[in-house]
Amino acid sequence: EEQVAFFVETEDVLTKARDLNPLNTDHSANLARFYKSWAARISMDMENAGETERPALETQRQALLRKSLENYELALMLSPNNPIIWNELAQLYAIDFGDDLQFRGTISKSLEVDDRFEQTWMLLGDMRSSKGDLAGAVEAYRTSLEIRNNCTVWRVMGTLQAQQELWAEAAASLAEGAEKCATSSELWDIYRVQAIAYANLGQVDAALQTAALSLQAAPEAQKETVEQLIDQLQDQFT
Repeated sequence: EEQVAFFVETEDVLTKARDLNPLNTDHSANLARFYKSWAARISMDMENAGETERPALETQRQALLRKSLENYELALMLSPNNPIIWNELAQLYAIDFGDDLQFRGTISKSLEVDDRFEQTWMLLGDMRSSKGDLAGAVEAYRTSLEIRNNCTVWRVMGTLQAQQELWAEAAASLAEGAEKCATSSELWDIYRVQAIAYANLGQVDAALQTAALSLQAAPEAQKETVEQLIDQLQDQFT
């Protein structure tokens, strides 16, 4: 099959590159990423496969994930102070192996190496959120924002606070996010959730004003969503 031939050829190229220069971290890291991508492709094939084909595909997927793991370990042996590779390994454990214990241990290693790398905190926030630990996710996202501004993180953090019905905290976070993300394509959604937070606090004028700002900033495809929110707010407060 053409797809398999492509993967085999790519594997050959990447393996030769690593064998020619085994002390170059990038070669091992690239192989690790490649095997992870190949395993993801097998996962997609499994969705369309019949019951009889799935066990063989799962065996192949696990073998590719083990090769990915081996190459991440090689890369970290060469560059133990690289938080990007530690984080990729942590994701492999969490998402591909479903091993929460190894994920936590690997993230801890990454933070030992560099606790001022904001992407580690973002990853920790994402993983906590996916497990339903919204308070822990907010804490991790807040730490990442103390290191570097990120408009997506402001929006997600405020939205998670809103999901917990921490309306005052959500409104405050989103107001700060809106101030720091004045030119962001996500500004409309920051304002939208902020308007919802104000509405739940009973702050009618602030809710309607912020919803109007959301409508002004919204791309064409999202204007209807915001208009519906404004209609709901007007119905709620009349």
